[in-house]
Amino acid sequence: MKLIIIRYLTIFGMIASGIWLGVECSWEPITVLFFSLAGFIASDVTLTRKHPVNEHDRELFNKFLNELPYNGSIKFINEWNMAGWQFKRNNLDQVVAISEKWTTPECKFINKKLEELRSKLHNKIKKYLTYLATNTWVIKENPDFSSVPSEWEEEQPKRFQEVVKNLHDSAGEIVEIHRKLVELGIKKGLKKY
Repeated sequence: MKLIIIRYLTIFGMIASGIWLGVECSWEPITVLFFSLAGFIASDVTLTRKHPVNEHDRELFNKFLNELPYNGSIKFINEWNMAGWQFKRNNLDQVVAISEKWTTPECKFINKKLEELRSKLHNKIKKYLTYLATNTWVIKENPDFSSVPSEWEEEQPKRFQEVVKNLHDSAGEIVEIHRKLVELGIKKGLKKY
């Protein structure tokens, strides 16, 4: 809104200086006309830079928000304690789906900063899931659940602590990158309301 008001004022300045120039031909009205024209061009450049939204990025960002919202797998890995506690594997379905589906060229942002964050997030999720797969076991009594083996806490305390720490640290990194990507997309005006 502020930029639009500035544009109208510069147009008014150009008109006024043009009239002034017609009345008296001196350097003052020419200077005013020149600076008014420069202001108009600057505001025009600012407007075009401020609002270009790439439709591919907008659609992809909204798809990303639908497939990996905070209140799903991201919230789960952020809040769940992996220290020997059983977890339902389907709580990770969203991050698993992102790691599998978001590898195609269509799933890449054109905006370099967004794409850098998406790629970084994808790589962190892949590493997290690989580490999780090699350091957690399915619960025999309930095959829908897994955990870092609780017996490691007594039998292999160093390994237990290392695995839990790595899982929590990796989860924290994923949550932070996810947050940055979402905030940047919103800041760039990509979120559909």
